[in-house]
Amino acid sequence: MTTTLPIEKNAAMLTVADLAERWKCSQQHARHMVDSGRAPSGVKLGRLRRFPLGEIERWESDGCPDLRAQAS
Repeated sequence: MTTTLPIEKNAAMLTVADLAERWKCSQQHARHMVDSGRAPSGVKLGRLRRFPLGEIERWESDGCPDLRAQAS
């Protein structure tokens, strides 16, 4: 089950490439973190996935907790 968080109007949206650059890892690793539930899932816009900057910043400021443990 995925949790839907409210998205701020006109929020900056990041791509997987943006996450990889921000986290200093490969795009494949960033995508794997998201797909496995260890990082915020973002929002789907058609076939694209985007990540609200505020959601990523909150997750990072919380110490990057494993979101799989919070879902159960």
